Amino acid sequence: GRAKAEVEVMEYLANLDMSVFVYCPLNVYDLDELRNVHPRGYKIIREKNPDLPIIIITTPHSVANEADDVDYTYRRRIVEMQTYINAYESGDKNVYFIDGWQFFNFPEGDGCTTDGAHPSDLGFMHIADVVGNEIDTILRKRL
Repeated sequence: GRAKAEVEVMEYLANLDMSVFVYCPLNVYDLDELRNVHPRGYKIIREKNPDLPIIIITTPHSVANEADDVDYTYRRRIVEMQTYINAYESGDKNVYFIDGWQFFNFPEGDGCTTDGAHPSDLGFMHIADVVGNEIDTILRKRL
């Protein structure tokens, strides 16, 4: 689904047998569209999977792209965080949050992307560490 959280793709995913759903529709670039798409995608998954842990991740931000679009990625982050806040405040205790800005937030973080946006091997390693640790924590609670 090109990471755009299209309705058809989200409905297909909602019918899969999952232990955890990691949600981060990175390729919805227009903020107005994201304001509609992001919560809708979450709701489609949650509706079919009321007990499924859902991890909402904000768009990663790297040192390499900070000068170009920090304002845009910050505004995006607010939209993504709001989906989590709304879900949690409405009583969803199986929704979790990872701030994607932490993935590359260290001195050599600019080596974590190939072009300021797409993760390099090092970037994917850091993402996997953070997300993997969160999944591990969630699944251990369920044992």
